[in-house]
Amino acid sequence: GKGIGSIKWEIDKSAMTAAVGSNVKYLAALEVGTSNMAARPWLSSAVQKVRASLLKGIVFVGKALK
Repeated sequence: GKGIGSIKWEIDKSAMTAAVGSNVKYLAALEVGTSNMAARPWLSSAVQKVRASLLKGIVFVGKALK
C-alpha cells in the first residue's frame, strides 16, 4: 500500500546511526494512536521482531572497534 511503499531508511556509517521513517502522515497516527483510534504499531513491532539481530550487530561492531 501507500504506507509500506513510503518507508525509507538512511544509514550513516561514519556516525554508526540509522534512521527509518515515512512522509505519509497517517503512519504516525497508526503507530501511536489518536484520540479517536487505538494505536496499531507497525514500526515498533517490526523492530521488536528483529531486535536480537540488531543487538548482535551492535555488539559485533562494538568489538570490532576495540
